[in-house]
Amino acid sequence: MADAGRYSVRVGDIESTADLSVAAAPVRFRNRLVNTEVKEKASATFECSVSTKDVKPVWTVNGEVVKTGGKYTIKSGDVHSLTFKKVTLADHKAEVKVSFGDVSSAAELQVNEKAIKVLSKMKNVKSRSGKPVEFSCEIDDPDVDSPVQWYKDDKPIKPSSKYEMVKRNGKYTLKVKD
Repeated sequence: MADAGRYSVRVGDIESTADLSVAAAPVRFRNRLVNTEVKEKASATFECSVSTKDVKPVWTVNGEVVKTGGKYTIKSGDVHSLTFKKVTLADHKAEVKVSFGDVSSAAELQVNEKAIKVLSKMKNVKSRSGKPVEFSCEIDDPDVDSPVQWYKDDKPIKPSSKYEMVKRNGKYTLKVKD
């Protein structure tokens, strides 16, 4: 593009001129986005590279333009990337698209539920009638998003004056009062 301009030649009293206009080279993908699969709460990065430098990508997730900040980090250079900082199950099947003018590439984000591991299991309890008891278990993820339900004889228990349910730092406790 620096070569664009007016060129001329003079030979004696004779002159000839011409203009050179240089169009930007069309953008072509060297590497396109690829579908990505991660477990929830992990980060997910989509990358591509293009034939032309100094072009700005427009990133969209499910059709909405996204920018760096909050949930996303965008980097540009030889490799252009969009990173989801911490995916959730709500991000499952998200369509990620990057556009450079009229050329684009798209891929899908697959989010798999993180397997929860039990660190300490509930223990059997013997008690006298009229005495309160507690059942507890601890899991490896204190921020689990899965719903928690307590049961007695395979029937769901709801919080009440008899049953108190406590969740604290991955430890789940059921307090049974008489």
